[in-house]
Amino acid sequence: MLCAGKMGQSRDSDPSVQPNLTALISNIIHLLLGVYGWEYLVSLHVEWALVCGQLAFRPSLIPYLLGRTCTLIYLILHAVGRGPYSKSFSCISSTFALALTANIAVGCSSTNFMIRTWVIWRDSRLVHALLLFLALGHWTMLAIDVVNIRAINVGHVCDLYLNHPQMDAITLIYTMGIDCLVLVLLVVGLSSQRSKSPLKKCLRVQGILYCAVAGVSYISTVVVVLLHNPAVFDLISDLAVVVITIVSSRAVISLRSLAACGDSEYV
Repeated sequence: MLCAGKMGQSRDSDPSVQPNLTALISNIIHLLLGVYGWEYLVSLHVEWALVCGQLAFRPSLIPYLLGRTCTLIYLILHAVGRGPYSKSFSCISSTFALALTANIAVGCSSTNFMIRTWVIWRDSRLVHALLLFLALGHWTMLAIDVVNIRAINVGHVCDLYLNHPQMDAITLIYTMGIDCLVLVLLVVGLSSQRSKSPLKKCLRVQGILYCAVAGVSYISTVVVVLLHNPAVFDLISDLAVVVITIVSSRAVISLRSLAACGDSEYV
């Protein structure tokens, strides 16, 4: 769904603007790596607490840990692919690794959001069955999207293309749809409970914020995919992966902070 664009020039690019465009994309990727690298380091206390035994491991932490790590790997691979040593890597393997890590990061961000709705509706098997069905469908579409991506060597250039850009757009739209549905279930679940707490308000605000940010990121990417603009897709998809992961991870961390203050009903 969201993956790096080309690891080099595009055969359809205008030769007169290609050097400047390549330099611009490379600079933005390195900037994103720096921003996310700093974000990763300042929020590393969760992983450190797990290693030191200060925080008990829960299965619900898996998408948080996996998503953060895959986003970091994705940006590092993409930055290296834009560097002077990119030709020493296999074109096909590099493209597959980029697509895989990006899609795992996106899937984990949606799963982080879905887990809290699962807990809120812990007494409803019907809602649990619905969430499980949506999650399986989402991860299946992400896997198919990775398979649909191809890369070929054209001279010294690794050129990436999508076999089915419509499928890519459908996957993005499906992701937006399930995020909105999960938000509705979250709000309804919270509204049906009489007790009030800061955590409930935080859950509601975070859900709306996540859907707003993710929606803007996905809609922008859908438009670029349908316009068949690989250069802009490269930039938008990189930015979307970073922003969605940061918002999702920050939401998990803030809930952990509330739990530390004693409000741990849904954490």
